[in-house]
Amino acid sequence: MGSPISFVAAEVVMQQFEADLLGTVPPSLKLWMRLNNLEPAIQFSMKLEFNRVLPFLGNLVSREGDHLKTSVYRNPTHRDRLLDHDSYHTDCHKRSLIRTFWNRANKICSTTDVVRAEKRHLRNVFRDNGYPNRTVWKWTRTRRSGTQSPNRGHRVTIPYIKGASEEGSGILDGWGYEERGGRRALDLGAEGLD
Repeated sequence: MGSPISFVAAEVVMQQFEADLLGTVPPSLKLWMRLNNLEPAIQFSMKLEFNRVLPFLGNLVSREGDHLKTSVYRNPTHRDRLLDHDSYHTDCHKRSLIRTFWNRANKICSTTDVVRAEKRHLRNVFRDNGYPNRTVWKWTRTRRSGTQSPNRGHRVTIPYIKGASEEGSGILDGWGYEERGGRRALDLGAEGLD
């Protein structure tokens, strides 16, 4: 699922699968059985609770008395390898990776203890992938609403090229370029379009 169009292809396949399935099933059917016989390439499975824990869609749902507790689920084969800090990717990709995992911890984990444990784990993962502690702290701070600059005109985005982009950044500063989100963008404004 690494291609940018993978999710579109998956959606098309599932739409066709549902259309074929619903066309052959009477509307009064209450219990769906033998779905795996319809298309051999698509196999449905059912997970059962084991030791009061159920992995479900990236969540680990556990029962504690009458309450459910959620945390982040990692497959047993997961090795915590992420986009390395020293890779040839722009800072905006690296920042997005860190913020995505950080936000996932805040949204999935149901208690403050679980959130704290997940964030401790994430700090170790980021450190193991070469991210300096200061960078992780800076990129995980809560952003205030309304801090985005208004769009003042048309912009031209220059792609990131390791070595060349850093060398050219000093020259571009004098020409009205402004860095936004880890990339340089020239704000042409209305007068730049004439």
